[in-house]
Amino acid sequence: MLSKLEATGRGYQGLWSAFSNSKPAHHGLAAFAAYEAAERQKYAQQIAQHLAEHGQHVQYGAIPAPTCDFKSPAEAMDVACTMEDETMQAAVAVYDAVIDGGERPYFLGGLIQSMEHDRKELAEVKSMLAGATSPEQMTALNRHLLQKYA
Repeated sequence: MLSKLEATGRGYQGLWSAFSNSKPAHHGLAAFAAYEAAERQKYAQQIAQHLAEHGQHVQYGAIPAPTCDFKSPAEAMDVACTMEDETMQAAVAVYDAVIDGGERPYFLGGLIQSMEHDRKELAEVKSMLAGATSPEQMTALNRHLLQKYA
């Protein structure tokens, strides 16, 4: 799960790059992607710290380079949704395994709640993006996201 969180964070870094370098640039969407990348890094660090505090050896896996080339912002957001779904599935699988092992995964329960909140934010941004059908609406969306996430 740690590697999955880190890979999702790298994926958001790829989205940041794509949004920042697109013509026209989508600085609000880039700010959202940078915020989410930092969140995934924070979650991975929390898990690593929790494992180390409980005597576990933390070993990081290889993380693939993120995709930075998308046909549209909507396609990039679809990729983000897929990453989030896969990460949530991994988190729930770990949570279930801990429960099956007779432990109480309080820490993971809180993490999963935070991740669910992030998924709702992503769905909200994706919905706003779908509604931004003109250049003016896209500009307004980017302004809104910059105010919220920069």
